[in-house]
Amino acid sequence: SAYHYEEDLVLFFDILGHQFPHLYQTAQEYLSQNRQYFCNMFIMKKELFHEYCEILFSVLSEFDNKKTLHGDFQSDRTDGYLGELFSGIYINYCYKNGAAIKELPRIDVNCSIGKRFNFALLPPESKRRFVVKRIVKKFRGK
Repeated sequence: SAYHYEEDLVLFFDILGHQFPHLYQTAQEYLSQNRQYFCNMFIMKKELFHEYCEILFSVLSEFDNKKTLHGDFQSDRTDGYLGELFSGIYINYCYKNGAAIKELPRIDVNCSIGKRFNFALLPPESKRRFVVKRIVKKFRGK
């Protein structure tokens, strides 16, 4: 996006690696793959939540002291974007450390029956959905 700055991401990762080196490799792996967790939505055990908050807010606090202000509305929301990115990093870190995690699709309660049926057949991020989207894209391209 025009309002996301690479230097912010680099700074965030530098701080994360310095403060919590045990998370750095997981962070790099998360950033290099094609799956993400959006919306900062999760339910987790209290102990994990406290650890998540301690890490995230410690890194963001230092980030806020060092970041460059870009002066546009969207980039001023960088902390939220980085927090969302960190959610995925932390979830992957928990996976790697044996946490029992159950993923469920996010469904808007106001969405139509058809859309709910579609989510049931083709859950977001599923291999099945990916294959169908690729086929539809190929078909529409011809």
